[in-house]
This record gives sequence, C-alpha cells and structure tokens, in this order.
Amino acid sequence: MSSTPEDSPKAKRAKTNNDNEDKDNNNNIYEKDDLLNMYMSLHFPLSSDETSLKKENNGIILPHEHLPLHALGFPQRVAKLLHSLNPVYTNGRALDVGCAVGGSAFELAKTFQHVEAFDNSESFIKYANQMKHNEKIQYRLPVEGDLYEKVFAVHDDGVTPAVRNKVHFFVGDACKLPLYALPKEEEEEGSDNDNDESK
Repeated sequence: MSSTPEDSPKAKRAKTNNDNEDKDNNNNIYEKDDLLNMYMSLHFPLSSDETSLKKENNGIILPHEHLPLHALGFPQRVAKLLHSLNPVYTNGRALDVGCAVGGSAFELAKTFQHVEAFDNSESFIKYANQMKHNEKIQYRLPVEGDLYEKVFAVHDDGVTPAVRNKVHFFVGDACKLPLYALPKEEEEEGSDNDNDESK
C-alpha cells in the first residue's frame, strides 16, 4: 500500500495544527466584534461621531457629568508611566506584548525609536494596522446594555505620521517570545535543521 505526502506524520501534524487554529479562532473571544468595539473605545478615547469630526471638535467619548475619566486612556497612561521611570535605553526599541488595537504602542513610539507590538488576535492587529495607516475606522461604542453609538476612532495628540511609522504590528503568541528574538537567518537555519532531521 503506497502512501501519499498527505499521509506523512509531518503533514498530519500540520493539518491538526491548522484545524486547531481554525477552531481557536472561532472560539476566541478576542475575535468577537463586541470585544473589539470595547477595546477600540479603551485605546482611542478621543473617538467622535460624524458631526464632531466635521466640526473638527473631537472630544472625549460620551461626555457627561459623571464620566469616569480615570478609566479612559489607560493604555497610554501605562506607556507614559514607563517613560516617567526613566528606563535605561539600550537600543531605543520597545516591545509591546498583548498590544490589542495599538493605543499603548503609539504612545511608546513617541519616545522610543522603534516599537514591536503584537497580539494573538488577528482582529486587533488588523485594526491596529488600519490606525497606523490613519484609515477611517467606524466602530460601535457600547453605551448601556445593547445600546451603542457609532463613532470614528481618533488618535491622541502627538501621534503624527512619523510616530505611527515607528510601530510594527504583527500577530504573535506571548508564549513564543524566544522565537521573535531570533534573527531571520537563525530562524531559517532552524527550520532547515528540522527538515534534515525528518529525512
């Protein structure tokens, strides 16, 4: 009985991994629109509706008398805290693990020369890259229960094109950090060695 390349152990492992990834994406709460909307409002608190954008009078989302200001812009505040601690700069680079939709990464890019930012959610990284390219993004801002308002994401002050271009977003796994530290040549050599062992 002859075997096909699809029957090899390596091919079966790859198929299982792909099936598991598809299953994970379907069950991954971080790929759901509701959570994406919440993260957009957390990371971009200057988001405004169409009327405010036309007036160029961007304000804080849902302004009202009892607005919990302490809850807005948390990712940016964390990045500012890091800068305030006067870290010793070695190569001027920052790593943002679990960057979500990018609010903290853009803030880090104001003071670092380059920012590598990754998240396990493809949806988050897609929106982060759209914000990097200054695309117009409309999302649903949760208000109460099933109520929402449609708003457009707006960058914080100081997030210029030069700042945005210092950030590199990619989908990644926080449990595989050593893999991202490898130079490309070593990574390719490692995969070549794997191929040699399987022969």
